[in-house]
Amino acid sequence: MTEEAVTIFGVNCLRHTDPEIRTIGRKLILDVYSNGKREVVRKILIEENRKSKSPSLRSLLDEIADLDAKQARQQTSSSLSGSQKKRPGTKSVRISNDLPKRNGSMQSSCRFCGIALDPIDAAAVERHYHTNCPMFTKCGGCGQVAAVSSLETHKRTECRAQNNYRACSRCGELIDRRLFHRHIARKDCKPPEPYSAKCPLCGSNVTPDNDDGWRKHLTAQCGENPRRRAYQETRRSSLSPASLSAEL
Repeated sequence: MTEEAVTIFGVNCLRHTDPEIRTIGRKLILDVYSNGKREVVRKILIEENRKSKSPSLRSLLDEIADLDAKQARQQTSSSLSGSQKKRPGTKSVRISNDLPKRNGSMQSSCRFCGIALDPIDAAAVERHYHTNCPMFTKCGGCGQVAAVSSLETHKRTECRAQNNYRACSRCGELIDRRLFHRHIARKDCKPPEPYSAKCPLCGSNVTPDNDDGWRKHLTAQCGENPRRRAYQETRRSSLSPASLSAEL
């Protein structure tokens, strides 16, 4: 099979609700990336991530970036060692490699919500995206995890149950067909305000309709986000007393 075929199969595995199948997909893609044409794999992943904003894809792209950085460090180290061997008789100088690196004692943070994560533990990072990150939610139609900000797009284009929804001509929201006539009869829905989007969880306007606006809404404002309270508790426990006082 070609790199393209294996990568597409792996991406389909990443969409599965079973974590074991997602793990298989992740390992397949990492293997073909390490041993095949990296530019082909990277192009497919970036395009898929642009369309679906899948947490599994985002986590995988982070791992691939780490692989590239590690290889670059190794090449730099080899180049320096070779250069030193070609210059006998010169004074020995210790060269410190200041390139950024990740190790077990360092922590990174979720690029979506900002919570501290251990970048070495890929399983924990993916578990965060699938169960804890307040920027994501599980689609009620198919069970796939999707970004809250693009949940409506997911339901229109990817959801296996997309035929169960119908768009309201007034507000533009996708409504469960079983509840559609009740929604229309109420006549109280409104389209999003200018430069805003409608939160699919609570129905409030999210302003501005960008990453910062959605992050603020989903981590601090949305009363219907089931992951918000756990996020706030985790964040409080990780902040120093001085930082917590500054936020309050």
